[in-house]
Amino acid sequence: MRPFNLRRVCGLAVCAWGLACSDQGAKPSDTDQGATEDTDQVDAASVAPTRRALRHLSRAEYNRTVADLTGTRLQPANDFPADDVTDGFDVVAEGLSLSPLLIEAYDQAAAALAGEIVDRPLDAALDVTLSPVGRDVTVESADHAAVGGTMALFTAGALRVPYDVLENGSYVVSARVWTDLAGGVSTPALFGTTESGPRRFAVTATSAATAEWIQVGLRLTRGRAQLELALESDAVDASADRTLYVDALRVQGPSDLAVRTNTPHDRVMSCDPELDPDPRACAQEVLTAFVPRAWRRPVEPSEIDRLLEVFDTVIADGDPPRLAMDYALRAVLSSPYFVMLVAPAPVGDGSSPVVDDFTLASRLSYLLWSSMPDDELFGLAERGELHQPDVLGAQVERMMRSEKASAMAEDFAGQWLLGRAVDRAGPDSIIYPRFDESVRASMKESMRLSFMDRLRAAAPVTDLLLSTRMQVDGALAPLIGIDLPPFEPFADRDVSAEGRYGWLSMPGLLTVTSVPTRTSPVRRGAWVLSNLMCTSPGTPPPGVPGFPDASPDAATVRERLEQHRQDPACASCHDAIDPLGLALENFDGIGAWRDQDNGEPIDASGQLPNGTAVNGAADLAHVLGSDPTFGRCVVKKLFTYTHGRAPDDADRARLNLLTDGALAGQASFSDILVRLVTDDAFMQVGVER
Repeated sequence: MRPFNLRRVCGLAVCAWGLACSDQGAKPSDTDQGATEDTDQVDAASVAPTRRALRHLSRAEYNRTVADLTGTRLQPANDFPADDVTDGFDVVAEGLSLSPLLIEAYDQAAAALAGEIVDRPLDAALDVTLSPVGRDVTVESADHAAVGGTMALFTAGALRVPYDVLENGSYVVSARVWTDLAGGVSTPALFGTTESGPRRFAVTATSAATAEWIQVGLRLTRGRAQLELALESDAVDASADRTLYVDALRVQGPSDLAVRTNTPHDRVMSCDPELDPDPRACAQEVLTAFVPRAWRRPVEPSEIDRLLEVFDTVIADGDPPRLAMDYALRAVLSSPYFVMLVAPAPVGDGSSPVVDDFTLASRLSYLLWSSMPDDELFGLAERGELHQPDVLGAQVERMMRSEKASAMAEDFAGQWLLGRAVDRAGPDSIIYPRFDESVRASMKESMRLSFMDRLRAAAPVTDLLLSTRMQVDGALAPLIGIDLPPFEPFADRDVSAEGRYGWLSMPGLLTVTSVPTRTSPVRRGAWVLSNLMCTSPGTPPPGVPGFPDASPDAATVRERLEQHRQDPACASCHDAIDPLGLALENFDGIGAWRDQDNGEPIDASGQLPNGTAVNGAADLAHVLGSDPTFGRCVVKKLFTYTHGRAPDDADRARLNLLTDGALAGQASFSDILVRLVTDDAFMQVGVER
């Protein structure tokens, strides 16, 4: 069976890329922001939001989407090129590009998913007869001829007939053969599969009427197999030759069939074109139900017709309905309407109407779940009710309670609060023997569960810094200073005994902001400054000396840092960074409490640039929590993640309105998210700037 060129037959899937990508919103320029000096004094409702740009799904979003759409356990996006991160997130359109490598990866992923969908599990053993004559049959070396349904091999060589094995198991493969003896007593033949190797037979039947079956028992695995029948020798002596004939091959089995289920097939294939008396009608039924969910919007009949053209092309080329269905589904899953979050184009008069409810459903679901809308969101969109602010607010509350909201912890907090970075941490095993893979996994899970607690809580966002509760299991407990059995499951526990407050005392965060052999006040301080206060720590000037080694005059990390910052080129940056990081020095390189560093007492005191004194993690948490800059930063991070872009100058008034509750210390994460999704920047098309 020769391969199809997906780009040739799937015009809807591949040729549409150029059309779709040309619709992408332009990046706002520095000189054309539509902003003035008093922008922040303008009512946000009078400022049309910047248009949301077209972007492709992130790897995490792609994997979640195909799982929700088909029920697959495959994670195809794990093999995609890494997503670019801009403004701290991999969902910012400005930083995402469509490389040829990524488009090829989309094709490969679509092929794997479509193949899984059309894979119909067997419920009984098969008995299949194959013709030795056909387009996909090959003959190697032998002179041969096909007469009707019979293949004749005149000289030594091999006939190969492909067969798609649907289930692993024990099979019997047979061939109906006869020969011209040409003076001999038998004709030597080889029969089996190219994968398992053939067995030798002596063929004695001399006519089609007396043809004999030769057979081999063997194990076959799922996928393409090649049945092989060979004439081993065509001559008895120099004056005589003979011919091997075959008019049928047969595959029976598996005799040890283990019945299995295939969720993607059961979910998508309401009928099977391989079994249906009208394969095209079956394909139309499947596509009509599947495509609107895959493309996350209503679909025109003409779009289904174009996909059926793919089906028809494959059938016309002589292939079976199952393969035709496979290619039609590939077209759906490699379409830009599936792999992209398409943004409606602004209207020509510069106004910014509300987007349609299906676009709104996708915006909401990819914000909170990093995946496609569920049935309830689709239902609200179909009824035209989703754009109502009270309905949107109620959906945020519902979706936050769902297990799928874990995506906010894994994708939003995983990037903002470094949960994802735990996978890359590499503490030195000699210095930190307690760190192993089970501790790494518990660190990451603790961060996920603890953030989910904060996300769903009615408490203000400052609880992220001030809570003395943390999700801890038996593997993490020794680092926290809690006595638990080794395999105790996660539970919300009080961790205040060691002065732990909020996210700054999470072992996972403290590990990834350290270097392999020691703590790093600079990394920790720079992270606090940039991620909790949204203030850039600046770029180190060229030629900055490296961090000094320990010495008798500088045994502790703090003393070594003092040596380092004596260089005037270093001091300016370190004045803002160091006090933040040094306040966390009681936590070692994997987040365990310590009172000494290299035999010397820990000094966790310092003075912030504004003159505020801090001494330890608890002080730092309270100082940051009382600073209105923290509330603004939380809103800015959520805004960037929500809209796939950083706020521009025209958003200043909008951000001020959104942060009212946060600045007062009263808004929860849920409150801010409701404000974001009911704001016109989320609900409207937007304008170009």
